[in-house]
Amino acid sequence: MNRSVVDSYSKYYSNQLLTKLWPTEFAVRALLGRNYGFENNGNYDTALDLGFGDGRNIGLLNSICKHTHGLEIDEKICESARKNFPDSEFFVGFSNSIHKPDNTYDLVLAVHSIYYCSDYSIDAHFNEVLRVLKNNGRLVFSIPTHDSYLVHGSKQIDNEYVIVKKDPLGIRDESLIKFFSSSDKLLNYLKIFGYKNIKIGLSDNNWWGIRESYWIVSCYK
Repeated sequence: MNRSVVDSYSKYYSNQLLTKLWPTEFAVRALLGRNYGFENNGNYDTALDLGFGDGRNIGLLNSICKHTHGLEIDEKICESARKNFPDSEFFVGFSNSIHKPDNTYDLVLAVHSIYYCSDYSIDAHFNEVLRVLKNNGRLVFSIPTHDSYLVHGSKQIDNEYVIVKKDPLGIRDESLIKFFSSSDKLLNYLKIFGYKNIKIGLSDNNWWGIRESYWIVSCYK
């Protein structure tokens, strides 16, 4: 991710009032829901919020985890989060560069984050998550469909990558992101890495002309 995007992103999220936001709905359903057939749902020792943004899911993770960590791309965002969640640990990194030892986490949550790329391959992201997950650890994440507002109007690249050009927030233009046009493609992709017990859902909302469409995934190492 280029420096100008990092600076815009950091300025936006470091000024958020973190304690006045609610957790993402699919994260609540994935981590607390009892009727979706997920394994080992509800209690974890150590969890990572990968790209925690405004911190809306930290409180949720704190309620079910003994130790919650958060990763973001800039130290200013981490500083802001520490003020609101002093019992959690926050550090700088990227989806392909998580500065923690192998087998650290029982749970990795990546809400609207893992698909931002620094080059034309997302493979390193899913390999890195596998590295830091414990055996039978769980990954819960979202990734855009071809109908996402981030994809529409963007510069199309081969293999379902785009460079964002019309971000409504004005902070993600020129970001490189990965999307999947079908759940079958996503399923087969995750199987290549060895993820198991993969469940894929779809969230498709039209927020007054802004179509937020993404796959929601639960899988295990």
